[in-house]
Amino acid sequence: MLIWASEFMFAQDMPFVSQYFDLQSLYNPAATGVTGTLKIALDGRIDSVGSVDKTENLSALAEGGYDFGNLRIGGGLKFTGVKRTPDNMMRGALNLSLGYRIGNGFLSFGLSPGIIRGKIGQNGSSDSGNENSGNEDENQEVANKESYDYKRINATSFDIGIGLLFSYKDLWISASGLHLTNPKFTIKRTGYVEDENDNYSYVTREAAQRTFYFGGGYNITVKKSLWYVEPSFMLSAMKPSTQWQATVRLKFRNLFFAGIGWRSKKTGTIIAGIEYKGFHLSYSYDHGFSSAPDGYKYGGHELLAWYSVTFDVIKQKKYRQKSVRIL
Repeated sequence: MLIWASEFMFAQDMPFVSQYFDLQSLYNPAATGVTGTLKIALDGRIDSVGSVDKTENLSALAEGGYDFGNLRIGGGLKFTGVKRTPDNMMRGALNLSLGYRIGNGFLSFGLSPGIIRGKIGQNGSSDSGNENSGNEDENQEVANKESYDYKRINATSFDIGIGLLFSYKDLWISASGLHLTNPKFTIKRTGYVEDENDNYSYVTREAAQRTFYFGGGYNITVKKSLWYVEPSFMLSAMKPSTQWQATVRLKFRNLFFAGIGWRSKKTGTIIAGIEYKGFHLSYSYDHGFSSAPDGYKYGGHELLAWYSVTFDVIKQKKYRQKSVRIL
């Protein structure tokens, strides 16, 4: 009996969206409800279109914030799902935040307990015959000599995230960490090698990486408040890789907007959208310009829709952080 094990860090468990500035509470629970409105958002993304590594992401948010004196309490639910054949990862979490107004600034802390669920693997057999050239029957005979069978697991694990957000007038900065429990899932493959007349067992441990996010932005008003320029950035760090992206949006009367961005692996982004009476609809497209083996060579499409409405329990509108364009 042969037994061996390995560990693989599942890096695609959290979508790296292009419109992060409107989905900050997806990454940072401290951003939940900081605008004092009730908000529902849905974001869909497809990456690496046309390749075998195509990844599909779906994210949903529902949140609100309420004022009690100088305190603001935020709460909400979020869901993220990532599909990359044959694996799927889904996370559902409760977002909680507590903010305090300090002069012209606002400081918020956040906590995100949740459940992460992995659907990993599928039934199959080895294809060792692919390494042989020529006779198809011979390849099939070799493939039949070593076969494996493993169950598609649906493992669930506890997960938690924390975050910090600070805003001052038109400036905001944030820091957060997700998957701090480093949740793991185990899959066991068993099989039989005919030539060696022996069974084997192969154990793989899939894990959601601890990931840390750092972001910030500034809102610049021009043309007597008719035009706004909104530069922002976000950095995502997890072992062994780091990704970053920077974006600049130009908005007209909080109605129409367009923007461009650039992120790691020489990838460019274009964004356009509209906002009207609490409704928001926007689209972004990513295009890779890298010739490196690990470069981003395929396109990515993202569609974001959300609706927000003022919902302040004790009507203390003076504490709203209208300059923080992160939700």
